Amino acid sequence: MFDKYRILVALWCLLILYLSWNPSLQVPKGFLEDLPIDKIGHFGMYAILSGLCLMAFKNWANAKIFLFCLAFGILMEILQFAFFPGRYFEWSDIIANALGALVGMILIKKLFFKH
Repeated sequence: MFDKYRILVALWCLLILYLSWNPSLQVPKGFLEDLPIDKIGHFGMYAILSGLCLMAFKNWANAKIFLFCLAFGILMEILQFAFFPGRYFEWSDIIANALGALVGMILIKKLFFKH
């Protein structure tokens, strides 16, 4: 039987894939226009991904989960640059992904894996 968290990881990866390969969403003008919404989005998506991975793959080492999230983020950047016009490879997106993955892991460990 599949673990519900593993299904959520797969669905979340599909959502990231969908968002990575579609033209950038336009951020409405207003008080948020000076914030790096794109980087905040990357941070949040990979924080959730790493948290779901911690719940789904409890026997994986933290480093393995982090490397999975990092590799997935790098792969998305490479693929969107290679195959989707108007999409670019950005190191700053990878940094936001990595920071999000680390913070997500820390938060989930503190909230759900209390020792």
